[in-house]
This record gives sequence, structure tokens and C-alpha cells, in this order.
Amino acid sequence: MKVPEGWNIRKLEELASIERGKFSVRPRNDPRYFGGSMPFVQTGDITSSNMFLYHYTQTLNDEGIAVSKVFPKDTILITIAANIGDTAITTFEVACTDSVVAICPNSGQTDVYWLKNVLETKKGDLDAQSTQNAQKNINLQVLRPLLLATPSLPEQQKIAQILSTWDKA
Repeated sequence: MKVPEGWNIRKLEELASIERGKFSVRPRNDPRYFGGSMPFVQTGDITSSNMFLYHYTQTLNDEGIAVSKVFPKDTILITIAANIGDTAITTFEVACTDSVVAICPNSGQTDVYWLKNVLETKKGDLDAQSTQNAQKNINLQVLRPLLLATPSLPEQQKIAQILSTWDKA
């Protein structure tokens, strides 16, 4: 992979922490865990969003949060089952199913908006690496070593600003 001068080839895991969502309850629809205030994001919520995640279809109560994992605002969520590689940036804290991976960019090293846009360009590559059982899926072993052409943080921020201007237009 040839990159512009000053750029480096970096693995995704060098630019961000990457953790799979969690919801260990079976059956999945047990009502004892739902109806609280914590947004519970599933693949459909990400697929139906654009750049940012503003809407969700379910919430977890305290019992649901206890068997899940909560991720902070400004986390990139990426789908790893069914619709491979759909992404959205959170605008609030969220809990996620295990068919979603949370990518938290390293502070001072990686711009969240830039990284989300780069990951969008990798959607076809990720889909091509998926395995098909009952439905398509990928795992952390595919995401963590994903190679990305990476500029410096100031250049990432400039690129993100340009892309944001285009999105607003």
C-alpha cells in the first residue's frame, strides 16, 4: 500500500481501543432487562443512522446494564453481523449487543470523524472477509489488524473538517 509522504500504515488497534458489545442474557428478549434509561444499540439502529447515532429502539434498565457493556459518547460503532461494516458515531453513552463493536479512538492520536470516514471506505473489504453461518459476520481478529493509511492528527483533523463541510452541504 503506497501512502503520501508523512503518512504511515497503521493497524486499527494502534489507533483505537476495540471492544465487542456485550449482552449475555438468553433468551435475548427477556423483559426483566429492558425499559430503563440506557440506550441499547443494535445493528438496525446503526444501519438506519447516517454519520451520527441519534436514535435507538430499546433501552436497558439497571439489571440490563449489569449484563452489558457501556461505551462513551464519541465512540464509533461498527456492525459485525448481517450488515457488515455499517458505522455511526455515538452522541451519548450506549450499551450494545454483541453484534456491534465499539471503536474508541485514542485521544490525541486519532480524530473520530476522520476514522469513521476511513472505516466507511473499508466496508467492502470487511464484507469480503466475512464468514457465513446462519448470517454473515466478522470478528475482532479481522478488525484489530485492519491496515489504514494514517496521516498525522493535524492532517486527520483537516481532512475531517473538509468532509464535515461536504456532509453539511
